[in-house]
Amino acid sequence: MTPQLELSEYYYRLVTSSADKGVVHLHNSADDIWTGGQQIGIRYCVDTHPTTGFDAAPVGVSAATMIAAMATATAAWERVANIKYFYDSANNGTCRVSDPAPDTRYIKISRDDTQPTVCAFGPQSHSSWTCPGLDGYTIGVPSDYVSPGPVTDWGGIMMHELGHTLGLHHEQLHTNGGGCSTSSTRDVTAAADLVSIMGYPLGSGGCALTTPNLTALSEGDGWTVRTFYGMPVSWYSGMAGLK
Repeated sequence: MTPQLELSEYYYRLVTSSADKGVVHLHNSADDIWTGGQQIGIRYCVDTHPTTGFDAAPVGVSAATMIAAMATATAAWERVANIKYFYDSANNGTCRVSDPAPDTRYIKISRDDTQPTVCAFGPQSHSSWTCPGLDGYTIGVPSDYVSPGPVTDWGGIMMHELGHTLGLHHEQLHTNGGGCSTSSTRDVTAAADLVSIMGYPLGSGGCALTTPNLTALSEGDGWTVRTFYGMPVSWYSGMAGLK
Protein backbone atom coordinates (compact mmCIF):
# COMPACT_ATOMS: atom_id res chain seq x y z
CA MET A 1 0.00 0.00 0.00
CA THR A 2 1.39 3.42 -0.91
CA PRO A 3 1.82 6.16 1.73
CA GLN A 4 -1.12 8.04 0.20
CA LEU A 5 -3.40 5.03 0.50
CA GLU A 6 -2.21 4.28 4.00
CA LEU A 7 -3.02 7.88 4.94
CA SER A 8 -6.46 7.56 3.37
CA GLU A 9 -7.25 4.41 5.37
CA TYR A 10 -5.84 5.93 8.56
CA TYR A 11 -8.10 8.95 8.10
CA TYR A 12 -11.05 6.64 7.45
CA ARG A 13 -10.36 4.83 10.71
CA LEU A 14 -10.16 8.10 12.62
CA VAL A 15 -13.45 9.49 11.34
CA THR A 16 -15.26 6.17 11.90
CA SER A 17 -13.52 5.22 15.13
CA SER A 18 -16.82 4.69 16.92
CA ALA A 19 -17.54 1.81 14.53
CA ASP A 20 -14.10 0.19 14.33
CA LYS A 21 -15.25 -3.17 15.64
CA GLY A 22 -15.41 -6.84 14.71
CA VAL A 23 -14.96 -10.46 15.72
CA VAL A 24 -13.04 -13.04 13.69
CA HIS A 25 -13.41 -16.80 13.93
CA LEU A 26 -10.32 -18.81 14.89
CA HIS A 27 -9.15 -22.08 13.33
CA ASN A 28 -6.17 -23.83 14.91
CA SER A 29 -5.58 -20.62 16.92
CA ALA A 30 -5.24 -18.56 13.71
CA ASP A 31 -7.68 -16.19 11.99
CA ASP A 32 -10.08 -18.22 9.84
CA ILE A 33 -9.72 -16.01 6.73
CA TRP A 34 -8.78 -16.28 3.06
CA THR A 35 -5.04 -15.86 2.51
CA GLY A 36 -2.73 -15.15 -0.41
CA GLY A 37 -5.35 -13.15 -2.30
CA GLN A 38 -7.82 -16.05 -2.41
CA GLN A 39 -10.70 -13.67 -1.67
CA ILE A 40 -10.34 -12.42 -5.25
CA GLY A 41 -12.29 -14.69 -7.58
CA ILE A 42 -14.62 -16.57 -5.22
CA ARG A 43 -17.25 -18.32 -7.35
CA TYR A 44 -20.72 -19.32 -6.23
CA CYS A 45 -23.80 -21.09 -7.51
CA VAL A 46 -27.46 -21.17 -6.41
CA ASP A 47 -29.30 -24.48 -6.09
CA THR A 48 -31.83 -24.86 -8.92
CA HIS A 49 -31.95 -28.66 -8.98
CA PRO A 50 -35.43 -29.56 -10.34
CA THR A 51 -36.39 -31.98 -7.54
CA THR A 52 -34.55 -30.65 -4.49
CA GLY A 53 -33.59 -27.04 -5.27
CA PHE A 54 -35.21 -23.80 -4.18
CA ASP A 55 -38.01 -24.03 -6.76
CA ALA A 56 -38.88 -27.64 -5.92
CA ALA A 57 -41.92 -28.51 -3.81
CA PRO A 58 -42.72 -27.51 -1.17
CA VAL A 59 -41.88 -24.06 -2.46
CA GLY A 60 -40.48 -21.57 0.02
CA VAL A 61 -37.94 -18.92 -0.92
CA SER A 62 -37.48 -19.06 -4.69
CA ALA A 63 -34.26 -19.49 -6.65
CA ALA A 64 -34.84 -16.08 -8.22
CA THR A 65 -35.02 -14.50 -4.77
CA MET A 66 -31.79 -16.22 -3.72
CA ILE A 67 -30.00 -15.17 -6.92
CA ALA A 68 -31.05 -11.55 -6.37
CA ALA A 69 -30.07 -11.72 -2.68
CA MET A 70 -26.61 -12.99 -3.56
CA ALA A 71 -26.16 -10.23 -6.13
CA THR A 72 -27.01 -7.68 -3.43
CA ALA A 73 -24.84 -9.31 -0.78
CA THR A 74 -21.74 -9.83 -2.92
CA ALA A 75 -21.90 -6.25 -4.22
CA ALA A 76 -22.13 -4.94 -0.65
CA TRP A 77 -18.92 -6.69 0.46
CA GLU A 78 -17.11 -5.81 -2.78
CA ARG A 79 -17.85 -2.12 -2.19
CA VAL A 80 -16.03 -2.04 1.15
CA ALA A 81 -12.99 -4.33 0.70
CA ASN A 82 -10.71 -5.99 -1.85
CA ILE A 83 -13.06 -8.93 -2.46
CA LYS A 84 -14.44 -10.25 -5.75
CA TYR A 85 -17.22 -12.77 -6.41
CA PHE A 86 -18.34 -14.44 -9.63
CA TYR A 87 -21.77 -15.99 -10.15
CA ASP A 88 -21.32 -19.44 -11.73
CA SER A 89 -24.85 -19.95 -13.06
CA ALA A 90 -23.73 -22.88 -15.22
CA ASN A 91 -23.30 -24.94 -12.06
CA ASN A 92 -26.73 -24.18 -10.54
CA GLY A 93 -28.10 -27.62 -11.41
CA THR A 94 -25.35 -29.33 -9.40
CA CYS A 95 -25.32 -26.94 -6.46
CA ARG A 96 -26.91 -29.24 -3.85
CA VAL A 97 -25.54 -29.95 -0.37
CA SER A 98 -24.47 -33.39 -1.66
CA ASP A 99 -22.65 -32.06 -4.74
CA PRO A 100 -18.86 -31.52 -4.56
CA ALA A 101 -17.54 -27.99 -4.92
CA PRO A 102 -15.67 -27.45 -8.22
CA ASP A 103 -12.66 -25.91 -6.46
CA THR A 104 -11.43 -24.63 -3.11
CA ARG A 105 -12.65 -21.05 -3.67
CA TYR A 106 -16.30 -21.87 -4.09
CA ILE A 107 -19.60 -21.30 -2.29
CA LYS A 108 -22.69 -23.40 -2.89
CA ILE A 109 -25.95 -21.69 -1.93
CA SER A 110 -27.89 -24.89 -1.32
CA ARG A 111 -31.40 -25.62 -0.15
CA ASP A 112 -31.24 -27.64 3.07
CA ASP A 113 -34.55 -28.02 4.88
CA THR A 114 -32.94 -30.23 7.54
CA GLN A 115 -31.31 -27.18 9.13
CA PRO A 116 -33.12 -24.93 11.63
CA THR A 117 -31.35 -21.81 10.36
CA VAL A 118 -29.10 -20.56 7.59
CA CYS A 119 -25.52 -21.79 8.11
CA ALA A 120 -22.16 -20.98 6.52
CA PHE A 121 -18.48 -21.98 6.91
CA GLY A 122 -14.99 -20.56 7.46
CA PRO A 123 -12.39 -20.08 4.70
CA GLN A 124 -9.59 -22.05 6.38
CA SER A 125 -11.59 -24.41 8.59
CA HIS A 126 -13.87 -25.34 5.66
CA SER A 127 -16.48 -26.50 8.11
CA SER A 128 -19.76 -25.20 9.43
CA TRP A 129 -19.40 -23.51 12.81
CA THR A 130 -22.95 -24.11 13.96
CA CYS A 131 -24.76 -26.67 11.75
CA PRO A 132 -23.95 -30.38 11.38
CA GLY A 133 -24.04 -32.14 8.03
CA LEU A 134 -22.73 -29.31 5.86
CA ASP A 135 -19.45 -29.46 4.00
CA GLY A 136 -17.00 -26.57 4.08
CA TYR A 137 -18.23 -25.00 0.85
CA THR A 138 -21.96 -24.76 1.49
CA ILE A 139 -24.26 -22.06 2.78
CA GLY A 140 -27.23 -24.20 3.74
CA VAL A 141 -30.59 -22.44 3.49
CA PRO A 142 -33.87 -23.88 4.84
CA SER A 143 -36.41 -22.66 2.31
CA ASP A 144 -38.96 -21.75 4.99
CA TYR A 145 -36.49 -19.76 7.11
CA VAL A 146 -37.82 -16.65 8.84
CA SER A 147 -35.38 -14.07 10.18
CA PRO A 148 -35.33 -13.53 13.97
CA GLY A 149 -35.55 -9.79 13.30
CA PRO A 150 -38.54 -7.67 12.31
CA VAL A 151 -38.12 -8.40 8.60
CA THR A 152 -36.87 -11.29 6.49
CA ASP A 153 -34.55 -9.50 4.10
CA TRP A 154 -32.71 -12.10 2.06
CA GLY A 155 -30.10 -9.62 0.86
CA GLY A 156 -29.22 -8.85 4.48
CA ILE A 157 -29.31 -12.51 5.47
CA MET A 158 -26.83 -13.41 2.74
CA MET A 159 -24.59 -10.45 3.68
CA HIS A 160 -24.45 -11.99 7.16
CA GLU A 161 -23.64 -15.46 5.82
CA LEU A 162 -20.99 -14.15 3.42
CA GLY A 163 -19.48 -12.37 6.40
CA HIS A 164 -18.97 -15.81 7.95
CA THR A 165 -17.33 -17.09 4.75
CA LEU A 166 -14.95 -14.12 4.98
CA GLY A 167 -14.00 -15.13 8.54
CA LEU A 168 -16.30 -12.95 10.68
CA HIS A 169 -18.17 -14.51 13.58
CA HIS A 170 -21.25 -13.26 15.45
CA GLU A 171 -20.70 -9.82 16.90
CA GLN A 172 -22.34 -10.70 20.21
CA LEU A 173 -19.34 -12.98 20.80
CA HIS A 174 -17.21 -9.86 21.21
CA THR A 175 -15.75 -9.60 24.71
CA ASN A 176 -17.66 -6.34 25.15
CA GLY A 177 -20.62 -7.44 23.07
CA GLY A 178 -23.90 -9.20 23.73
CA GLY A 179 -23.07 -11.35 26.71
CA CYS A 180 -21.35 -14.34 25.07
CA SER A 181 -17.87 -15.73 25.43
CA THR A 182 -16.02 -18.37 23.42
CA SER A 183 -12.48 -19.54 22.83
CA SER A 184 -13.03 -19.80 19.07
CA THR A 185 -13.03 -16.05 18.33
CA ARG A 186 -10.71 -13.06 18.50
CA ASP A 187 -11.76 -9.45 18.99
CA VAL A 188 -10.39 -7.39 16.11
CA THR A 189 -10.81 -4.20 18.16
CA ALA A 190 -11.73 -3.15 21.65
CA ALA A 191 -15.52 -2.80 21.56
CA ALA A 192 -18.50 -4.40 19.89
CA ASP A 193 -20.24 -2.93 16.86
CA LEU A 194 -23.84 -2.75 18.03
CA VAL A 195 -25.13 -2.20 14.48
CA SER A 196 -23.06 -4.90 12.75
CA ILE A 197 -24.65 -7.12 10.10
CA MET A 198 -22.97 -9.96 12.02
CA GLY A 199 -25.12 -9.54 15.15
CA TYR A 200 -28.37 -11.15 16.23
CA PRO A 201 -31.21 -9.25 17.93
CA LEU A 202 -32.24 -12.40 19.83
CA GLY A 203 -30.29 -14.98 21.80
CA SER A 204 -30.26 -17.23 24.84
CA GLY A 205 -28.82 -16.25 28.18
CA GLY A 206 -28.64 -12.57 27.31
CA CYS A 207 -26.41 -13.37 24.35
CA ALA A 208 -27.64 -10.87 21.77
CA LEU A 209 -27.15 -7.44 20.28
CA THR A 210 -30.20 -5.27 20.67
CA THR A 211 -29.83 -3.15 17.55
CA PRO A 212 -27.95 -5.01 14.80
CA ASN A 213 -28.36 -3.84 11.22
CA LEU A 214 -30.25 -6.67 9.53
CA THR A 215 -30.31 -5.23 6.01
CA ALA A 216 -26.94 -3.51 5.34
CA LEU A 217 -23.29 -3.53 6.33
CA SER A 218 -22.22 -1.17 9.07
CA GLU A 219 -19.14 1.04 8.79
CA GLY A 220 -17.48 -1.29 11.29
CA ASP A 221 -18.17 -4.33 9.11
CA GLY A 222 -16.30 -2.67 6.28
CA TRP A 223 -13.38 -1.68 8.48
CA THR A 224 -13.08 -5.20 9.89
CA VAL A 225 -12.80 -6.96 6.52
CA ARG A 226 -10.36 -4.30 5.27
CA THR A 227 -8.00 -5.22 8.11
CA PHE A 228 -7.68 -8.63 6.44
CA TYR A 229 -8.25 -7.97 2.74
CA GLY A 230 -7.39 -4.32 2.15
CA MET A 231 -9.30 -1.59 0.36
CA PRO A 232 -11.39 -2.21 -2.78
CA VAL A 233 -9.77 -1.51 -6.14
CA SER A 234 -12.21 1.35 -6.75
CA TRP A 235 -10.68 3.22 -3.81
CA TYR A 236 -7.24 2.91 -5.37
CA SER A 237 -8.43 4.39 -8.65
CA GLY A 238 -10.02 7.23 -6.70
CA MET A 239 -6.63 8.02 -5.17
CA ALA A 240 -4.80 8.06 -8.51
CA GLY A 241 -4.50 11.85 -8.54
CA LEU A 242 -2.73 12.06 -5.20
CA LYS A 243 0.96 13.00 -5.27
